[in-house]
Amino acid sequence: MAPSLVNVARFILFISTAVASVRATLCENPSVRKEWRVLSTDERAQWIEAINVRFYSLVFSCFNSISIPSAWRNNPKVPT
Repeated sequence: MAPSLVNVARFILFISTAVASVRATLCENPSVRKEWRVLSTDERAQWIEAINVRFYSLVFSCFNSISIPSAWRNNPKVPT
C-alpha cells in the first residue's frame, strides 16, 4: 500500500525539524546582525575598513591575473 501524501508531508516535516534542531545545537558562536545606526564610531570604521580591504584585494587579484599580450612586451611604443 502506498503512503498517503499526508504521511509523506509529516515525515518531511519531522526530518526538517530534526535537522534544524541539530544545527541549532552545533552553533556555539552565531553572528549577530546589527543595524548601522546602532554601531559605534569605532565599529563603523572597522566595517568600512573591512569592506575596503575586501574590495581592493578583489580588484588587485583581478589585475594581477591579467597578462600583457606577447606582442606588446618588447614594443617600445606600448606603455607597460
